[in-house]
Amino acid sequence: MIEADHTGTADYAEATACYRQYVDSRYRDVAQQLATMSESQRSQYWLATHRFLYDCYRLGNHAPAMLYDLALFSKGFLLSYAREDGQKEQQHTRWQQVQQQLGSDDCAVEFVQYFARDDQRRMGCLVVTPKSTQPQFIDLFATDSVLSMKVSSTFNVTVDKAIRQTKPQHGDCDDKCFLYKRSEELPRLIWSPQLMQAIGTARHVYFAPDGMLHVLAIEYMMHDRSKTCYRLSSTRTLCRRRETAPLDSALLCGGIVYDTRAQPRTDGNDQAAYRSLSKGSPTIGYLKGSLREILAAHSARHNPHDTLITDTTATDERFLALLRRRYPLVMLSTHGFYRGDIGVGSDIKPARSDHAMSQSGLIFAGAQTMLRDSTFDSRLYDGILSAKELATQDLTGTRLMVLSACETGLGQLTDDGIYGLVRGLKLAGASALVLSLWEVNDVSSSLFMQFFISNLQRQRKTDMHDAFFKARQQLKKYDKGKYDKPSHTCPFILIDAI
Repeated sequence: MIEADHTGTADYAEATACYRQYVDSRYRDVAQQLATMSESQRSQYWLATHRFLYDCYRLGNHAPAMLYDLALFSKGFLLSYAREDGQKEQQHTRWQQVQQQLGSDDCAVEFVQYFARDDQRRMGCLVVTPKSTQPQFIDLFATDSVLSMKVSSTFNVTVDKAIRQTKPQHGDCDDKCFLYKRSEELPRLIWSPQLMQAIGTARHVYFAPDGMLHVLAIEYMMHDRSKTCYRLSSTRTLCRRRETAPLDSALLCGGIVYDTRAQPRTDGNDQAAYRSLSKGSPTIGYLKGSLREILAAHSARHNPHDTLITDTTATDERFLALLRRRYPLVMLSTHGFYRGDIGVGSDIKPARSDHAMSQSGLIFAGAQTMLRDSTFDSRLYDGILSAKELATQDLTGTRLMVLSACETGLGQLTDDGIYGLVRGLKLAGASALVLSLWEVNDVSSSLFMQFFISNLQRQRKTDMHDAFFKARQQLKKYDKGKYDKPSHTCPFILIDAI
């Protein structure tokens, strides 16, 4: 491979054979190691050893089948022991198994960030259709070049700046508008002509993001409106049985009072998350739209098996206790937070992986009071649930987790994906997730969620994806298009709704 970097004439057959031998040995090693490792140990082990594996992507179409299998393996590594349907998920899925799940109008796309020559980070993808004899590898762009690319020369807005801006102004000239509405070059780089040619006539595009694409809602950038995009953690999710049965019970939580004096009892709190948020005496305001939203959802469902918690009763302690009843639908309307950097990192120190999971989370009753109380024992429940804490829960019965809150889809981006609520909820075993990529507007997010839950309720068989995208269109048309701006219509993403 080094020879190829300098001359372009290396023996790729020999390089492929060597890489295949290494990859196969790594598969065996991982299978032996995982069973005896804790979650933290698995993170450290992978982060310390994965980079050489990622060099394989430089083989491109000299070994596309091996590369697709590697993408399935690496994206599922840390989640391979996540509890799902009461059983451990498959550790090693082959691309042919994904292909077997595709219908005649389907296509699977695995985006992969890798390191090319001179340590340049690049974004590529692997594409499989029902007729593929093997996957197709497509090199897309240099990650750093795209991040520095301007989406508005007038206001000097780069892609990186637009991604990092989590407080949109909700106007025609805010960063999100430039990113999702006015930018023409960025969609063409991501959904490139070569990629669109590989997708062909497929109407359903199942894609799994990587790198910077974790924090970009690229499903809203698809220029071919005849196609529907489904965001997945990995396309191996397609090998899971699809459920269409009604969501017959729900845990609904919202309209939370944050400045009450709760009575926390149980210890085991994530003290790193508490210390991070308690700095600067934060103000956590009451969300008026949250109560309307959660009451509207409760009214629309009109289900005696649902549980509704609001006001001062919506503590993290009670929420966790109710989660153990395994509600198929969990909807939480509250404040979310992410305290870390949103930039696309090229590395993360293994010892910091636990800290990264403490940087994002959700706010419950009493948090305001306890964060400002210098005498509070931070070992007790504090009104904060971090991604680290949620990762230890058993959410195998949760088919849909809806987080109507700010920044719940963010986290620390690394070579191994995103460390935040996404990873925490997936490790806990939750199936489909609704999350946000920036601070959401209280009114428009409330409207969107009401449309979404009402759409789900009207369906005879649950189609989360259809209900979600219909709600987005309803929001666009509401009140003569008042909220038809990317800052309102693009913050929420739906993951693994198949």
